[in-house]
Amino acid sequence: WGPSFLQRVYHMRLQDADLVFGGLAVVTGLAGTMLGGVALDLTTRLMGGDVMSAALLSATVLCFMCWPLTLLAFWVEDWSWFLLLMGVGQILAFATLTPVNGVLLWAVPPAARSISIALAVVGMHLIGDVPSPIVVGALFETSLSPNIVMVLVMTWIGWAVFFWGLAFCLTRRRLFIQTQYAVAQARHKYWVDGTDSPLLHS
Repeated sequence: WGPSFLQRVYHMRLQDADLVFGGLAVVTGLAGTMLGGVALDLTTRLMGGDVMSAALLSATVLCFMCWPLTLLAFWVEDWSWFLLLMGVGQILAFATLTPVNGVLLWAVPPAARSISIALAVVGMHLIGDVPSPIVVGALFETSLSPNIVMVLVMTWIGWAVFFWGLAFCLTRRRLFIQTQYAVAQARHKYWVDGTDSPLLHS
């Protein structure tokens, strides 16, 4: 719906709008994918090697940074500001691909990784690609301005921020519980048979 927005608001020809938005997607997609890998590596180091938590945190932060930029892009009237905000917002959105794919792979046993990716792709199409043209098209046919319609579409990113953040909190909580259980087991073994463990000194 980006090209339709450009056509209605900036009075561009649809062919030109398709070319602009398609070119923007290609450039930002390449830049965002590289940024996502770098962000995941840095976050993993900061999280002490906990790749799952790092991936979830990266996805949450990148979505959170992307959200206001894409919202503002559809409010501004200046074409240059639209390109800048949308370009940076799309880079951040594409950057989530690396940590998200990592989560889909690392959240399941190795034998189930293929089905994990497959189910995720099917789910994305069922929830996103299939109903969105119908819903957004219906909104465009109402009396709402194109700016408001696209801002409503962009608010959907808020759900991604919420659920990735929730997943990160639940993952950290589970890791904390597992660590406490391992420490308790080590203490029990120490008191029962005198076996020392590095966990008792961490």
